[in-house]
Amino acid sequence: MRLTGIELAHYRCFDAVELSLEPGVTVIHGANGAGKTTLLESVLFGLYGSSALADATLADVVTRGEEEALVALSFVHEGEEYHLERELSVTGERATTRRCELHEPDGEMYEGAKDVGERITELLRMDGEAFVNSAYVKQGEINKLLHATPAERQSMIDELLQLGRLEAYRDRSDEARLAVRSLVRSRGDVIDELETQREQLAEDDPYDRLNELETSLEEAIALVDELQTRRDELVSERDALIEARETLEERLDQRDTLETQREELETALTELTERRETIRDDIVDTRERRRAIVDTLEERLTKVGLADSEAVTDRQEELEGTIAEIESTIEDHRETVEETRERAASVRERQEAITERLEDDQATHASLEQQLEEDIAALEDRTTEIESLDTQLEERIEDLDVSDPTESALASALAAVTDTLEVEGAQLRAHRDERAVVSEHIDQANELAKDDRCPTCGQPVDESPHLEQLEEDREHLASLESDIDDKETTIEQLEIERDDIETAIGLLERRESRLELLDERERVIDERRDRIEALADSIESAKEELEGLAKAETATEATIESARKAIAESNERLQDRRGQLEALESIETAQSDLEELESALDRLGERREHLDELETERHNQLADIEERLEEVETALAEHPTDELETTLESIAEALEATEAQLQSAQTKRDELTETIGSVRTDIERLEEIDARLSDAKERQAELIGLRDEAVELGQLYESVRTELRERNVRTLERLLNETFELLYRNEAYERIDLDVDYELAVQSKDGTALDPAQLSGGERAIFNLSLRCAIYRLLAEGVEGAAPMPPLMLDEPTVFLDQGHVGRLIRLLETMRSFGVEQTLVVSHHEALLDAAEHRIAVEKDPTLNRSAVSSIAAIHPMR
Repeated sequence: MRLTGIELAHYRCFDAVELSLEPGVTVIHGANGAGKTTLLESVLFGLYGSSALADATLADVVTRGEEEALVALSFVHEGEEYHLERELSVTGERATTRRCELHEPDGEMYEGAKDVGERITELLRMDGEAFVNSAYVKQGEINKLLHATPAERQSMIDELLQLGRLEAYRDRSDEARLAVRSLVRSRGDVIDELETQREQLAEDDPYDRLNELETSLEEAIALVDELQTRRDELVSERDALIEARETLEERLDQRDTLETQREELETALTELTERRETIRDDIVDTRERRRAIVDTLEERLTKVGLADSEAVTDRQEELEGTIAEIESTIEDHRETVEETRERAASVRERQEAITERLEDDQATHASLEQQLEEDIAALEDRTTEIESLDTQLEERIEDLDVSDPTESALASALAAVTDTLEVEGAQLRAHRDERAVVSEHIDQANELAKDDRCPTCGQPVDESPHLEQLEEDREHLASLESDIDDKETTIEQLEIERDDIETAIGLLERRESRLELLDERERVIDERRDRIEALADSIESAKEELEGLAKAETATEATIESARKAIAESNERLQDRRGQLEALESIETAQSDLEELESALDRLGERREHLDELETERHNQLADIEERLEEVETALAEHPTDELETTLESIAEALEATEAQLQSAQTKRDELTETIGSVRTDIERLEEIDARLSDAKERQAELIGLRDEAVELGQLYESVRTELRERNVRTLERLLNETFELLYRNEAYERIDLDVDYELAVQSKDGTALDPAQLSGGERAIFNLSLRCAIYRLLAEGVEGAAPMPPLMLDEPTVFLDQGHVGRLIRLLETMRSFGVEQTLVVSHHEALLDAAEHRIAVEKDPTLNRSAVSSIAAIHPMR
């Protein structure tokens, strides 16, 4: 695999990057904190996504203040071109992958972080962790494999060479074997249980028993049919007799009904006679009342001065019109009074409301004047406080080298100082770690100086390689101590500068807050003054309105008194007219009573005629009933009921006996049917058990075969894994010695041994085995680079055929190397090129590496914006 292009947008400290990459060794250089390592990390993140972020989150890779980010990689793999894009979006404090696409040479596209990650793992035959362990040497992790235990080294290398799959396969075969063995035992238990059930069912021969029961059932069914026929015949006879009895009962009921109707008609005739007598008496009484009313009517007409009753109506209409006019006049006066009272009440309510509002406005006016005085005093205090803040801010900014003392400029300066602190802190920690390593070597050399021979390797002191570098290590330690002091002083100054910037930002924020409060207070004062003026106008207007309302109240009282007098006069006239109308109404009432009596006489005459007709009709109905009674009595005499009841009782007894016999026969039939069903169920169960027993035995035989195959498969996986691991160790040992020999020719060391347990030892010329940790700091760095490059070669060449490998990426590999060892590192890169490493990316600012590079990428950072950018890309010359 070879990278051909990187495109970044809002990724960490980079706003926008479009970078083309060529084969060979490319060195990325720039100042500390410029973003060199970020470029390498973007490759790992682009390939494997969030799983490659270690302790970071997706939100951490998006540039601060931005809402989206993009990482796009173009690469060539096995001669074909691929393009991968990951786009992030930020919502609140959380970032998500909005789009992830991998475009393949054949036009197919993989979408989604999960599918793309799986496809990259499939193409490169390694996941993100394997990538870091084989192709990407991070800053400060160059000694990772050296400090790892043999078991950890074995796990890393086995996983890279995919031997872990064989271990997983063997574990799966063991799990399968145990599962099959459990199934075999379970299947044996099932067979035993089925055989026991079969023996229990076969004790009684179910087939013979079924034949006997079916014969008995046929006999029971024939008996049931015979009894049902006999029962049906008896039921038919009983129903016919019951029908005859019901007919007789209907005749008896009919006779009773006719006798009742006859009695009712006789009673009705008696009542009709009594009612005719009552009507005759009513007619006589009504005629007497009519004569009395005629006399009274003549007397009342004479009293009101009318000749006859025909003039009564005209006189009534005249009086009613007069009364209506008087009542209308009274109603008008009353409405005037009511309206005037309402106006008066409204005036009083308005007076009360205005008085209350006047009091409230006067109180509010006094309160606002007091608040205005307090606000003016507070405004003066705020102005004094802002002047004090301005003085403090000017004093702080004079101490800072800031041309534009705005909050954004101070924030940018703070970010730049913070980033510089992080870089300086990382370098200080690296110097301290290196100081500890050098101090340890000096202590070892001092121990050697005390004795004639090395306590570890047994060599004479004057021949020990440790003493040869003692003076160099002491000088290096002194240099490190000086660098550490400088770094500590720089960090202390940066922390003071950071505190001053934070204080200035705080003063700016307080000043802005106080200015906002000052503006708000001035606005409140203006509003209070406006309200005071408005209240003064409102108070004057209320006083004028109260005077007008007092005059209106006096006028309404005079209007009410005048209306009351007019109502009293109209009421006297109304009483006189109503008296005259009542006298006329009594005449009219007498006329109405007379007309009613005439109508009553007519109705009584009509009722008497109706009763005469009804009496004739009742006599005719009575004669008809007498005739029908004679016919019913004749029919009852022809059919006696006693004989019919005796026959019914005899049939009922025979039917009851037959029902009992039928029920017994049906019960026996049902019992036989149920027993036959149970026997048939036993036969079906027996046949089912036979089939299940046969299947279980066949399945048990198959499982035994699977168990044996699982045992053989587990043994095969174990054998293959052991053989492959031994071959890998031999190959890795050979590649490691070839690389170490090319990097570090030294008369003190013969070779490096790597056993099957991944134990490492350095063989000296005299045959003594040394632990790699006993080497000097520079030697350990060269040793670890040799080991990492050997593993990379092993993966690239493969044990049997080449594997597609990503670019080799080294982040600051010269941290622990002196000038001489840097030259050996350059030779290593040249050697790896000869071994087929198509592309190597190195982050470094070492001049020797820059001179030896085929391509250079310069990265710069703008301290004011805290943003990085690729400033130049240069092709130098090919490595020799």
